[in-house]
Amino acid sequence: MSELSDTELLSAYVDGELTGDELLRAQRLVAESAEHRQFVEELRQLGAGIRKLPRHSLGAGFAERVLRQAEREVLRQPTERTAASSSETQQPESVPMMRPRQFKEPAYRRSRRRFHPPVIDQAKQRNPS
Repeated sequence: MSELSDTELLSAYVDGELTGDELLRAQRLVAESAEHRQFVEELRQLGAGIRKLPRHSLGAGFAERVLRQAEREVLRQPTERTAASSSETQQPESVPMMRPRQFKEPAYRRSRRRFHPPVIDQAKQRNPS
């Protein structure tokens, strides 16, 4: 398996996911570099801020309401569904149809660990290489 980048390693370090050699490497990075110490502190502050966010509940019966609504949609007359969907998707003739853009999956989603995009941007600003 490929070696983790410094930012991936330090993120895993803050999350308590490292053992063995990876843990020693992360501890060495933090001990030897003020930049890495600052990055770890920012990750910890970000995590603390996220934990302070209010937790929202969807309420009792939410799933049942959604399922009932979906069932009503499925049970509607097929002609109603067809008419509704065709009127919603028709384009005026003067507007050309465009193909959807193809986007690559962001790098932070392809990695072994997930990162908050602003954290990655901050890390790139500090270390442009």
